[in-house]
Order: sequence, then structure tokens, then C-alpha cells
Amino acid sequence: GRFAGADAMRAHGRSGTGRDGGDLDAAVEKLRARLAAQPDDAAGWRLLAQSYQFQGRDSDAASASQRADALDGGAAAAAPATIPPTPSAAMGKPLDAAALRIAERAQTHRRKREFKAAIVDFAELARRGTMTADLWADYADALGSDRGSLDGEAAKCIAAALRLDPEHPKALWLDASRLTERGDYRGALSVWNSLAAVLPPDSPDARVIAANMAEAREKSAATAPAARATAVALRGSVRLDPRWAADVPPGTTLFIFARAADERGPPLAVLRTTAGPWPVRFSLDDTNAMMPTRTLSNYSRVIVEARISRSGNALAQPDDLRAVSAVLDPRSAADQALTIAERVGPAGEAQGS
Repeated sequence: GRFAGADAMRAHGRSGTGRDGGDLDAAVEKLRARLAAQPDDAAGWRLLAQSYQFQGRDSDAASASQRADALDGGAAAAAPATIPPTPSAAMGKPLDAAALRIAERAQTHRRKREFKAAIVDFAELARRGTMTADLWADYADALGSDRGSLDGEAAKCIAAALRLDPEHPKALWLDASRLTERGDYRGALSVWNSLAAVLPPDSPDARVIAANMAEAREKSAATAPAARATAVALRGSVRLDPRWAADVPPGTTLFIFARAADERGPPLAVLRTTAGPWPVRFSLDDTNAMMPTRTLSNYSRVIVEARISRSGNALAQPDDLRAVSAVLDPRSAADQALTIAERVGPAGEAQGS
């Protein structure tokens, strides 16, 4: 399917199957014969293992499950050697012979990328109440591949798989992919972490998951300040005292920044622009932060300063001109109107005109 990386997560060996006498025996023998001709069909071996387990053929179930694990490239190495019986009625009805045939057909359609046909078969299994966590995850895969999104019905299938098995690898993979599609990188990172926790660190997919986690972490960090900035911002305008008009040619560097009122350190937000035409409008928020750990939204007492830098240097120099606000709370402060009228003295202090 479209979510090829998740296919390695498909088999986790936790689904139960059922029996209905001779019909199931015949269906199992037919499946076994097909696998003899197509031995590389991991999903088929998984279905055979489920059927053997319900028939009480634990040794055969273990062998079939191991074949499926090997074909999955080792991604299911964390799965138990045998598939445990259905733990509760919450797992749905056992797979009878008819349901087994439908499940096998659905998987065949999905592998051939015949997603619409696979969706019809998965929907029939859901109607019969014979879905397992594996089947719900594969149903979501088919829906996502067909419709180009894991939202909507696919999301409901993922949720159903995780209700049955909260540690189901493929369902977790699909859920993290769904959250990434939605731009919820923080949520995706949490799910990738959950997936990493249920797989052995030497799993073939561990490096892919680690890369996905790094990407989610990076994008989460990049989008968080922008989200906070919509709620916390300092805005206003800067004017130049007319007495200094002839002394400040257009294009001179103008810094506008916010700093913590009660501690030293770099500014919390910085905007570099040019002087004139006056007034100069400004907006400071977390996107203007110099350090991700020191942002405007984390402080309740700040000071805004506007400074004309003749040298273009961010550090205050003698003869720079500036204006400084009162102490402000960025969450409630009104627009500021600053007038640059002070000269910076030899030691960096403000001097009157």
C-alpha cells in the first residue's frame, strides 16, 4: 500500500481465529496448498498460523508464525512464538471458514494494490464482527492508500486496532503517519516514541523510526513558537524626537527588542530594521527569539527598547539613540508608543538631550 513502511509492522501475532468443523479444515488445507506454491506470502502464513492456533495445533501455528516473521524481515521479532487464543470477546468473533476466505482475499487485493476491492472485503469482515487488530490496521492501510489520507474512516480503523492492541506496531506506525499528515508533530513524536518502545532496538525499522522521530522533533520545535506567538506579542510604534531628525539619515540601523526586566542575559526577542520613515511599526513575539529557551511567552515582566545604532552593532555604543518602555506584561500590554530621545553615554547608560 501507500504506507509501505507500515507493512513491516503488519504482523504482531496477537489475533485469534476460529473453527467451524470441516469447512475450516478445508479452508486451511486450501490456504496451505496455496502457500506451498507461493511461499513468500507473509500475510498468508499469518492467516494460516491463526487458523492452526484456533484448531489447537500450537506447534504448526508456531512454525507458520515464524515463517511470517522471517518474511517480514524480522520486524515482528518481538512477537510471541505462538499466537495466544482470543483473550476476550472484545476481539470480535473468531474467523470461521468463510471469514478466513474473505480475509485472505482482502489481503491479496491489498498486496496487488487493488485497494477498492480490498476495502469491500475488509468492510464485510467488520460487518461480521470478525476483525482483529491486524485486520483493522490493514483496513486502515487500504483506505489510506486508496484515498490519499489516513484521516476519516482510516483513522477510525486505526483507533479500532489500538483499542484491541495498544502496542500494535503497524497501527502505531499508521497513527504517527496520520498525525504527521495533520501537522501535529508533537502528537506524532509521542506515537513514534511508543512504537520505538515496543520494537527491539536492532529492528530493521529502528533507524527509520529514529529518523521520523528526529523530523517530528524538529518540526514540532519550529511550529511551537509560531503557535505561541499568536497569543503573546508586543506591538507598537517608534518615533524619533524631531531634535534628532538631522542626525539620523534614512537607512540607519534600528534595533527593537524585548528583554527580561529582572535578569541579565540576551534579549527575549529582537527585530532589526532601518530608521524611517517614521513612525516605524513593530511586533515582537517568540518567532523573534534569539534562544529557544528564552522566549517572550515565558516572562511576565519585560522591557521594550528601541535603539538607533550608528555602527550597526547589536551592542550599545556611545552616541547611539534610544527609547525604553516601562516594565510590561507581554500577555496584557497595550500597543506601545516609543519616542527615541535619549543618547547612550560612554558607559552605555542613557543621557538626556
